[in-house]
Amino acid sequence: MCRSMGRDPISSPPGIATRARPARASNELMDGIARASVAQASSIEEIRVGVRTLDEMTQHNASLVEETNAAIEQTEAQATELDQIVDVFVVERTTSRGGRRAA
Repeated sequence: MCRSMGRDPISSPPGIATRARPARASNELMDGIARASVAQASSIEEIRVGVRTLDEMTQHNASLVEETNAAIEQTEAQATELDQIVDVFVVERTTSRGGRRAA
């Protein structure tokens, strides 16, 4: 058996635990960063989905505005046509005393 300086050659040299502590701390920090990165990626995906939904809703609202404007124009055209149709009629109006007068 070979013993050098009274120590077992298979056992770890003194101070290795002291040197390993910073490495373990770094490893723990990197694990924390990795977990935070996963959480951040998940949050970014949620934001991306939210923005896409907002974009779809905005496009839908724009379509509804176009449809509403078209309906307003059509209603205005029909109102103008109706005004022209009823212009041929003469309506008698009554006065506040109960008498009648032509409009």
